[in-house]
Amino acid sequence: MLAMLSPLMKTLVFAGALILAWALYVMRLLIVRLPKGPLRRRWYAMAAMNALFVAGYLAYAAVT
Repeated sequence: MLAMLSPLMKTLVFAGALILAWALYVMRLLIVRLPKGPLRRRWYAMAAMNALFVAGYLAYAAVT
C-alpha cells in the first residue's frame, strides 16, 4: 500500500516545494521595495527560513 502512495507523496512534496519557491520570488519583489532597515532585515531572515524549507522539502523527496 505504501508503495502505491509513494509517487503521490513525492508529487505533493514537490508541489509544496514549488509553492514555497514561488513565495521566495514574491518575497524578493517585496524586499526590494522596502526601505533599508530592520523591517527589510526581518524579511531577509524570513526568506532564508523559507529557502531552508524548500531545501528540506527537496531533500525529503530525494530520500524517499
